[in-house]
Amino acid sequence: MVCVCEEEGFNIAAGYSLYGDIGGIRSLATAERCVACGRIGSFTSWMVRGGEMELLDLA
Repeated sequence: MVCVCEEEGFNIAAGYSLYGDIGGIRSLATAERCVACGRIGSFTSWMVRGGEMELLDLA
């Protein structure tokens, strides 16, 4: 993964939302921030929609 500024260092965050009454994960996604220029985005284009609770162990 490389930013448009050619930097390869990123801070990474994971976020998720849960179904309230039926349990399980509604969505799980990542976001990245370039340590050089501060650009924020989802450079990996990675998102899971729907899944079991054990996916949170991978986040």
